[in-house]
Amino acid sequence: MPDHDAAVEALELCQNRGLAGSKVVLITGPGRGIGAATARMAAALGHAVVVNYVANAEAAHAVVRDISAAGG
Repeated sequence: MPDHDAAVEALELCQNRGLAGSKVVLITGPGRGIGAATARMAAALGHAVVVNYVANAEAAHAVVRDISAAGG
């Protein structure tokens, strides 16, 4: 699952740079791929996630629904 691995790497990078205490995460391009995986992972870790999209509103809303359904 390469998207999941990339999301984990991105969040670990944030933690390594001292950003682990961040409360809000802004995700651009969350509708698919690494952006979607990162948004879901950040929410699962307890961060508030801001989802921003340009072209694919339905895909972005689907990620938000997934996050909400998981308790985020």
